[in-house]
Amino acid sequence: MFRPACYTLEDMQAAGGVDVAIHAAQKVEPLGTKRLYSATKAVVNVAPYVRTLWKPAPLVNLGAGIHPAPGRHVVCWIECGTVTSRSVVLCGGSVDADWNTTLSASPSSVKIAPGERDEISVLSEDWVSPVVTFRRGNVTYTDTSMGQRSAEGMLTVVVDVDAVARRFATMTGARSTDLTDFSVRLKIEQAGFVNRLVERHYTVDRAVRPSRRLAWVNRYGAIDYHTFPLAAEFRSGGDRTRVETSGGPRTVATNAVQSLKLLSDPCNEADAEWLSEIFSSPAVWIVDGASFSEVEVAGGEVVCSPLQPTLVEIVVSPVEGAFSRKL
Repeated sequence: MFRPACYTLEDMQAAGGVDVAIHAAQKVEPLGTKRLYSATKAVVNVAPYVRTLWKPAPLVNLGAGIHPAPGRHVVCWIECGTVTSRSVVLCGGSVDADWNTTLSASPSSVKIAPGERDEISVLSEDWVSPVVTFRRGNVTYTDTSMGQRSAEGMLTVVVDVDAVARRFATMTGARSTDLTDFSVRLKIEQAGFVNRLVERHYTVDRAVRPSRRLAWVNRYGAIDYHTFPLAAEFRSGGDRTRVETSGGPRTVATNAVQSLKLLSDPCNEADAEWLSEIFSSPAVWIVDGASFSEVEVAGGEVVCSPLQPTLVEIVVSPVEGAFSRKL
């Protein structure tokens, strides 16, 4: 929806012009109407109308399972007289997304810490079922308790490591803290056939270290997550208000900006390219449990050399007016 999304109208016949109404599934009334004069053929770009409905956010307040992704896509169509176009699904990505593929360049194997969540999104109009597998000893267990869902547009699986650990304990009889790794794959039922998307494998990282978990809108318009070790915390800039007192000039207020420098663990070229999406993302957040705060990327770089592993360095600062707690 951040690029032109055009409908072409042909063989129009109306001496006084025709009205073209732009509709979205999220709204009862049209998003807008364009009046076309003296034309037998015209192109209508609906993207500017639907952008106002694009309001993505991490799904931190929803339980583990598969959910529609509100604010991340718009189902829209146009109406001209008695003719209605087919509907299209528009996302906030910078590249086109295919149906029934995962909407991420995330590596297939990632780390996740207790208390953290992840998301796996897919663009589908078929039945989608998440399947979780984990092992204890030589036995593999399969959990389908997340259910299934069908919808036209983006569907998102919320992966909650604590919820998976509880299911692991229930199904295996072990302690929840014994969970070391698990996998999630999406099963899509399409016209009687079952298609399995590439699964994502999670390693439970129980190491305790200063870190921050970022979420960002990726190139496909879905939301990815990654936890970065905290490299530095500093305050910069800001305004000072000084007043004269009986004891001389005194600073009574400051508005310094608190920033964080995050430095990834060593990664390969593909992972570095994936994390670099943060630099051009239209929305980035710091996620802490069930809360999130929007931040802006104030700087950073991909650090690589022939003799050193590749690292991704990111500096984030709060977004003015949208920040309510410490980074």
